[in-house]
Amino acid sequence: MREVHQGVSFHDDRLAAILSDAVAGPDLVTDGESHHCDDDRCVMEFTAPADRTCGWRGVLRVETVAASAPPPTLRRPRHFIALGETAFPSHGDVPRNSPAAHSRSQLRRRVGSGGELAQGRSTQLLAPRFSRCQWDLRGIAMQIGAAWSLDGCAVLVVAHSFDANREVRRLYEHDVFGWSVPDRPTLVPSLPWRRGRLVPGSGSLFTHTVSDSRTDVGALLQQARAHFDWAIFVDCNDDHGMGPYIERSVDSHFVVVNSSSYPESIVTAEARNGVAEHREVAVTPAASAMAWRQQHLTGIPLDRVPISGLVLRQPSTRGGSTPSPDFTEQVDAELARFGMPILARLPESPTVALAAPSPTVLDPVDDASRAAYMKACAPIRLALREAEPCLIPSAEPWG
Repeated sequence: MREVHQGVSFHDDRLAAILSDAVAGPDLVTDGESHHCDDDRCVMEFTAPADRTCGWRGVLRVETVAASAPPPTLRRPRHFIALGETAFPSHGDVPRNSPAAHSRSQLRRRVGSGGELAQGRSTQLLAPRFSRCQWDLRGIAMQIGAAWSLDGCAVLVVAHSFDANREVRRLYEHDVFGWSVPDRPTLVPSLPWRRGRLVPGSGSLFTHTVSDSRTDVGALLQQARAHFDWAIFVDCNDDHGMGPYIERSVDSHFVVVNSSSYPESIVTAEARNGVAEHREVAVTPAASAMAWRQQHLTGIPLDRVPISGLVLRQPSTRGGSTPSPDFTEQVDAELARFGMPILARLPESPTVALAAPSPTVLDPVDDASRAAYMKACAPIRLALREAEPCLIPSAEPWG
């Protein structure tokens, strides 16, 4: 039972928004048929999403009525920072930056100059097969998405997993063993993605995991264009996932690689007087770029899919392992000649790990590192924005 004083609306969108939020709240689902408001009370009911029903066998019922007596001292209601509110709302008024006002401002922001809704862009983040980045693609995409969201963008990170069937259906069916059909709540269909972290300002970061076919994933990415500035699709580049074969549904592709430097020389072995001796042979920037391409871009269909660019994650440098700046610049130019320009070099140090596992607290990142990471991620977004979507021939002989 929830009591409010005279003059305050029984219904509160802010309460429903918090209870339905996946980061700041318990991520509940609204039961639409039982929600009703009249002159005496407001009743809202919530239940757990289908993918988190373990231990949940009931319905949360929030009933709001008028208080029998006015409180002795009127207290100003606290604002919800998680909902983007930046000021204390007045009694009886819609709080500034409320969920409804926030959605209206997002709509105005996404309207183009011609009056039509501005469509967002979708991109695919790839990693070389068997590389360390391949198993951390979602985390890398979250870090890049966090940098873009801190810069004011609405970003959705979509991951693919064959274990995500219940996640896909969480808002559309409620299959709970032991819950009788007549008592089962009626769920209101909603957008499938959930918020991934709290982002100050006008940006946002949402996540979603899919397990459907390429056609269904393509439909979801198309749906996301109306709600987000950017959708980043990630998937392991192996035989169990879609790998780089979702390209018909995205506008661009870019590759993330763990690489500290380019080789300035190649070590070979020679037989001298019956003993194998190592010999170091200097290579040109063009040869270094070719060797680096062959070593680090395994499994990426470079002959079929246009790559907008490469993102290099730079581990801690070791003494003597860093090539000269001139040599690095020349190898970068050669890779650009191969159609793979370097878009950014991201530090791999934990001190710049945006989008940490605890999204309800501030990331343990100092202001200088956060600003440097955002600056490094900005060229990625600009290059992907300029990429021209194109029709890519099917990799299947019968396609």
